[in-house]
Amino acid sequence: NLKKLDKKNERLDEISVVYNAAFGYNNTSRHLYRMRVSNNKQFVEEMKRCGIVCGVHYGHCHNKPFYNWEGDLPASEKESLETVSLPFHENLTNRDINKVIKHVRRLANI
Repeated sequence: NLKKLDKKNERLDEISVVYNAAFGYNNTSRHLYRMRVSNNKQFVEEMKRCGIVCGVHYGHCHNKPFYNWEGDLPASEKESLETVSLPFHENLTNRDINKVIKHVRRLANI
């Protein structure tokens, strides 16, 4: 797979450029394309109904009993409710990307 890495990264960079232009972001990650929405669980469900699988890759954990944490971490809690990741891999076609953009714009009011 190392032989394919440069081509994979090139395609991920291309997808990032298109997503960034569509959503007004400056994401440079080659791992996930994350963005904020008002309600990530609802957004993921609505995207799923459109045939698009998104993810929630951040859940705050400071209020779990095993951490024994006392106090609020509002920024962490907000991230946990608003952050989603969009489909982001080198096998996405331009048609797939346009479909994602269309539905994200509609559902996230972008």
